[in-house]
Amino acid sequence: MLRLTHLLESCDGSAARRELAQIERLAGLLRQPLARLVACSRRSTLAALDGDFPLAASQARLAWDIGTGAGLPDADAVLWGQLFAVWLEAELPDGDEEQMEGMLRGLVARSRLSTAHAAALVLIEAEHGAWDQARGRFGELATAGLAAMRPDMVYVWALTLLARGCCVLGSRQHAVGLYQALLPFAGRAAVAAGAVMCAGSVSRDLGGLAVLSGQTAAAEAHFQTAIAHHRRLGARPLLARTLHEYARLLSGRAAGPDLTRAAEALAEARAIASDCGMTRLAATLNRQETATAEALALEREGGYWAVRHAGTTVRLPDSLGLRYLDLLIRHPGRELAALDLIQLASAGPARTASAGAAPPEPGLYPVTAAPADDVLDPRALAGYRRRLAELDDDLAEADRWHDTERASRARAERDFLVRELATATGIHGRQRRLGSESERARVNVTRAIRSAIGRVRAYDPDAAAHLDRAVRTGTYCSYAARS
Repeated sequence: MLRLTHLLESCDGSAARRELAQIERLAGLLRQPLARLVACSRRSTLAALDGDFPLAASQARLAWDIGTGAGLPDADAVLWGQLFAVWLEAELPDGDEEQMEGMLRGLVARSRLSTAHAAALVLIEAEHGAWDQARGRFGELATAGLAAMRPDMVYVWALTLLARGCCVLGSRQHAVGLYQALLPFAGRAAVAAGAVMCAGSVSRDLGGLAVLSGQTAAAEAHFQTAIAHHRRLGARPLLARTLHEYARLLSGRAAGPDLTRAAEALAEARAIASDCGMTRLAATLNRQETATAEALALEREGGYWAVRHAGTTVRLPDSLGLRYLDLLIRHPGRELAALDLIQLASAGPARTASAGAAPPEPGLYPVTAAPADDVLDPRALAGYRRRLAELDDDLAEADRWHDTERASRARAERDFLVRELATATGIHGRQRRLGSESERARVNVTRAIRSAIGRVRAYDPDAAAHLDRAVRTGTYCSYAARS
């Protein structure tokens, strides 16, 4: 297994497949449960890399049957990880997703590798639309969890999961820290637990983090490295994912040669997704293709913005609201924090040459303005704290009874309430005011965007109506071409 792990980490797909054949031959000679479990589970790993997801799932299930039948330890841990690798790209057989998530929540509650398992749970919660739970869990993992991590058999793999969670949630404030943690492992693949799982080239995740933190040149280099790694590894699904992410980076620059390369990368990604049955990526590509046909486009022209929609173009003077809209439109479907929009826009629009500060929008509040009302009223705060006390009792009782599912549910609710209280209270538990930086950012960005849409409406009511439907504002903002 150590040799197989090394070959996968080195992205030597051909040698890894030869090594697996030797492992399977040895398992056939020994006929021992452990040897058979190793052979079947590693066949699942390679099948997932090949894009043969039905084989990956069936071999994972066979390994679990062998392991549980012989009373071998960690059979559950192997099964959930290999089903998770399939789930990331395709639909699981009936009942497998529920079992996989149940096993994972149990491991989060009791495993010494809980940070790695919880990082996977962030992706599942985000996929299911449980954004508050995902953000609360990720925030803890990216701070205290990351600080407590030590090199072990899942360390690099766990970092890649945290990086993907960071990108899915658009958590820009954690991107740089995770980038620095992963950077020493550039040039290799992330392989976990003796080749039970392979997350592919670390450079792919470095590229995603670099995009999130505005390092587009570094992101391009990382994606190009990851594409080469995945071709050498023979990891077609991971290649398709990387091509898609690279194409989004190129498309965001909106230059002629970049758009040509982006189209080529997307075409290859789509072909692989179709051939391998990558239902999640195929659905994403279909949504983006439809959105591109229906979407509104913004392009900077000196001190003006060209707003193009349904064959009509209007030009408006530069403003913060238009800069915010440009950032949202270039990242369709991604939730961006209002604070991040302010920071990104103040650095200058990404698709412009030199430009001065955008003119201020009417009705915007300075961050240092006088405080307003409390974020939560005293009754709500008391209710939150009372519920936290109840959850502490539930957790203690669930731990005594070894009820891992109940403990996981209680812990998730407790994490959410703690995060809400942290938002509402400051030093020594004092009430935060709505004049806090985050709340001021929400108000400012919302007013700036609505003002910009109003200016568009004066010249192109259809484009403004599209933005009314497609743009969501608040503490987190987003753009979806199809509302």
